[in-house]
This record gives sequence, C-alpha cells and structure tokens, in this order.
Amino acid sequence: MLNQTLSQVDCDSLSAWLKPQLAHCKLPREIVVREAIPHLVSGKFDRVTLAKWGMQQFGGWRAPNRLPPARPPDRGRTAVP
Repeated sequence: MLNQTLSQVDCDSLSAWLKPQLAHCKLPREIVVREAIPHLVSGKFDRVTLAKWGMQQFGGWRAPNRLPPARPPDRGRTAVP
C-alpha cells in the first residue's frame, strides 16, 4: 500500500485496507492526499502547518462530543488546618 506513487493512491481502497487494521473509533473520517508533509529543520512534522491545512480543508477543529464528569458540589466542608 505504501509503495504506490501518489497518482496511484485510491482513497476508497485505502479506507477498505484500514478498516480491518484499526478500531472503528480510530478510522479517519477523511483521507487527504498531499504531495508532501511539511517538516521542520529538525526533521519533525510541522504540526502548525498541518493544523492550518486542516482548518482550511475542513473549516476548523471540532471537539469530541464528551464533557468532563461533573464535580460534586462543595457541602460546606472546610480544610483542616
């Protein structure tokens, strides 16, 4: 799969290949084909540029539909000195 050139990448076949490899919650919603991934001078991925691409492509970041657990109300307890 990774040996194919960019012109041969088929997003549908890539999705079909990933489906048995990954858990359902880890499957990508979208597959975007780029010429190259931006790197920093250190060789690491340039996450800022990747985030900007995502904002342009998908219109922003969406938070997961989860809220933190509610904290129980303080019942007048005070700290012991």
